[in-house]
Amino acid sequence: MEDETISGSGDEEIVEERLKQRIKVAARRSPTYLRLVAGLVRDPETPTKAKASLIFGGAYLVSPIDLIPGIIPVLGQMDDLIVMIVAIKAALAITPGHVVTKHMEEIGLTMEDIEFDEETARLSAKRIGAYGASSIRYVADSGMRMTSRMLERAQEIKNRGDRAAREE
Repeated sequence: MEDETISGSGDEEIVEERLKQRIKVAARRSPTYLRLVAGLVRDPETPTKAKASLIFGGAYLVSPIDLIPGIIPVLGQMDDLIVMIVAIKAALAITPGHVVTKHMEEIGLTMEDIEFDEETARLSAKRIGAYGASSIRYVADSGMRMTSRMLERAQEIKNRGDRAAREE
């Protein structure tokens, strides 16, 4: 469902201008997200799975392989924003509340900001056409499942090593 502030008027030029303004707000907030990710990854109270989600999101951002190439104006950056926000939201969901609050307050970010930017990215993807946000979420969810399996496998290997060390 499109936001009233985007589609309420029916005038295409106004709708486009409102969306452009939202995109600018979301783009200006990108460095704030990077500070949030850096703070959470460094915090020893952040769960390993949350850190993995954030690292996956960061890896997608710097990867030369994108679901939507960056050379496609706006949409090429919106998939990056969606993946980053999905990774952040997944990490925040499993991080203790006091840790989330501490980091969010330090950088002046609210959940409403994150929701606004996620909705902006989704509206942009929908408006431009091409690929739907659902395919981007699918990629992010697949990455989260893969990361989770990798962490479980790493833990199994570590446990085997610990057992072998005790047997010596």
